[in-house]
Amino acid sequence: AGFRQVRQAQVRVDNIHDQMQELSDATRKVSGRLFYLALHKRSKTGQLSVRWRQAGCVKTTHLSWSDMEVLFSRVPKALADWYKEADKLARQLNREEQIARLVLKQAEEALAEEQGHAP
Repeated sequence: AGFRQVRQAQVRVDNIHDQMQELSDATRKVSGRLFYLALHKRSKTGQLSVRWRQAGCVKTTHLSWSDMEVLFSRVPKALADWYKEADKLARQLNREEQIARLVLKQAEEALAEEQGHAP
């Protein structure tokens, strides 16, 4: 049962990562974009998240929500609404990724205990 749980948990994490990549790709395809969602990976924990970045800058930095509200006001309403939905999905995926990674870690630890190894 332990291997199956780890495998299922890994598939869930991978599916969320795929959804994050698709969302990032969709924001990068916007013609004349001012910003986009970029994937960000924390090397220490392996956490993957999507974050807004400003387009067309040599040194890209993450944008805060207040920055995004200002930028949303500079695009047509229909596009701003699309970006707001993309933002809601990004926040949801970021939360789901954290939970899925925790479930994976717990499954891996349980498997290690089953096999007589300390996590």
